[in-house]
Amino acid sequence: MKKLEGKELYRRLQEAKNFKKMYLAAIEREKTLKGKMVNLELESAKLKKMVLQQKELIEKQALLIEELQKIVFGKAKKNKKDKNHNDKNDRTGPKSNGTKLPRQERSASSYKRPIPDHVTDTKYLSIDVCPDCQHPLTRKRTVERYIEDVFLEEKGHFLNKAEKRIIETGWCKTCKRQKSAEPINGSRVILGPNIKIMTVYLSVVMRLTYEQVKNITRDIYHIKLSDGEIENILQEHANRLIGEINQIKKRLESQPCHYDETGWKTNKGGKGNYGWIATGAKISSTDTIFLLGRSRGKANAIELRGKNECVGITDDYAAYDNIFKEHALCWAHPNRKFRELAQSKALTKRKHDACMKTYKKFQELYKEANEFAKTTKNIEERLARKEEFMERFDEITEKSKSDPIKLKTYKESLRKNRAKYFTFLSHPDVPLDNNNGERKLRHLVLKRKISFGSKTKKGAEIMEKLFSVVLSWWWKDPENFISNYRRLVA
Repeated sequence: MKKLEGKELYRRLQEAKNFKKMYLAAIEREKTLKGKMVNLELESAKLKKMVLQQKELIEKQALLIEELQKIVFGKAKKNKKDKNHNDKNDRTGPKSNGTKLPRQERSASSYKRPIPDHVTDTKYLSIDVCPDCQHPLTRKRTVERYIEDVFLEEKGHFLNKAEKRIIETGWCKTCKRQKSAEPINGSRVILGPNIKIMTVYLSVVMRLTYEQVKNITRDIYHIKLSDGEIENILQEHANRLIGEINQIKKRLESQPCHYDETGWKTNKGGKGNYGWIATGAKISSTDTIFLLGRSRGKANAIELRGKNECVGITDDYAAYDNIFKEHALCWAHPNRKFRELAQSKALTKRKHDACMKTYKKFQELYKEANEFAKTTKNIEERLARKEEFMERFDEITEKSKSDPIKLKTYKESLRKNRAKYFTFLSHPDVPLDNNNGERKLRHLVLKRKISFGSKTKKGAEIMEKLFSVVLSWWWKDPENFISNYRRLVA
């Protein structure tokens, strides 16, 4: 091999030196690029996470906007050609538990007024000759007809009563006091018990405002009332009903109860702007207790429960947690939530299909469990189906990648309270849902929409007493309510 000398050796050494520098520079550049790549990967991961969060936020906002549109503009009319929503022909009633009611066949007589039970007068209308040609009539017969009406005075007003009482008084020498045949009221003209009962009936049962009560009593009964008189009447009757309220509370303590709450605004001095309700779960029970002008805190639920150690049936509001010995959660609430998501137009097709699938499966389980609970009262048979129902419940509430964030939240809540949704199987007298409580609460909601709540704390306390007793008695026997209530407050 030829020995390198001179210029060639110098060139080779210089070349090797340059390669070494380039190698070291390449190593440094590689380190720099690796660092940049790691930073880019971290930044990319952050961006992906941000995009995912933004998608979830957009989805939440779209669903929220959709809910607000329904509140502001109302629900859109259902399209008959829309096959995506399977509830368009649902006929649900107050006792349907969210399931379809069969069409009830009506007889021909149901379209006619029934014959009155109490006939106050009988008039015989005879005819002997033809009114047109004056010839005698033959083969005569009678036909009965009834006219139902109310009495009117000669001046065109409905009958009212104004009784003048001349009360004799005298001095008792023994008692050294003035005595009278009956207690003498300070006012020369007072209202009788019947108009007071009618005022309570119109205000509570008919849910009318003071102005509407005044108009009815003036136009129909020809008796003028003032706001102060109506308020005094309501307070007087509320004070008389305290004993009956205690009896209702005692009756509720011995049975499972529904609990629910809604808004009830109280302008001055109230504890809050909510109303609460507790009502018996027995089919025959109409006993109900109201609390008005309260906060939405847990203490109100505890006050309603009282000494009751039976099952409490509620929605999944956190105020009801850990206050009942046994707690049953309502199936109708998650069913409605799943249905609203299934009907949403703010979701992508993939997520909409996931919501529709969950809704259909949950609705099917709800309907089947409800029918089973109604037809099967034997505890052993009910508990034997529990494992099957719970397995299907777990399958429905298992989260999927295609689930929207709201559906995942609903499923997590159901899984967390899984045991409470099956309390009904251990108690034949406990329903699957809280519908009975919501139906009783609906009367209060309608009253709130008409009168906008109570002006003062005192007014809220008066109305909660009247609502508790008057509605409990009216729901029990509406046809004989007036006579029953008259005896109660006598």
